[in-house]
Amino acid sequence: MRKRLKVIIIGLLIVLILIVIYIIFNFRNPRNNLNNNKQINTFKHVEKNNKNYYEIKDEYNKVDFKISKEYERIPNQVLGPMFIYGFKSSKDPSAKCLISVNTKKQDINNIIQTTLKSFKDNFRQAELKNSKPIQDNTDIKKHYLTIEYQNKNGQIMQQHEIIGNTGQKNIFAFCRGEKATNDINRHDFNLFLNSLKFHKDDQKINK
Repeated sequence: MRKRLKVIIIGLLIVLILIVIYIIFNFRNPRNNLNNNKQINTFKHVEKNNKNYYEIKDEYNKVDFKISKEYERIPNQVLGPMFIYGFKSSKDPSAKCLISVNTKKQDINNIIQTTLKSFKDNFRQAELKNSKPIQDNTDIKKHYLTIEYQNKNGQIMQQHEIIGNTGQKNIFAFCRGEKATNDINRHDFNLFLNSLKFHKDDQKINK
């Protein structure tokens, strides 16, 4: 009886030791440590739903928008420091939607002219197809642009852009794609651009 009891106790001790070793290994293993994740996720609040889009509310960058679930996120390392968000279409390799922010002190008209000049410096055949202010119930100045240009591969591209000036920063949100695939991308581009909301630094985003 005593021998059997000893065997049970020894067995329990071995199991206990194995459990302790497993816990220690998992906590110290860098592959399981979230702090070692080099890619910082800037999605501050993502609403999961059964619709065909995600709702993103970013309190830090003061922007919220919707993006089609047909679009996948472009990694930060690929985007570079100028952009805070980037998405590419799974249906059309030419289609992307991006957002960038800067804090240069410029009024909205100077921002528009700088944007157009940048296009013409990089693409000689760049042409402004549409330009109009966006009127809404906020005091944030916004302007809509459509620019058509030929890229280095000879493709005719269109960029649909909303420029916002909050007084504290400038926000550039745009979708671009090959002109020939406009019909494929129109719905997803409109979803993104029409849902965009910019906020001042002292405003909170409703969740």
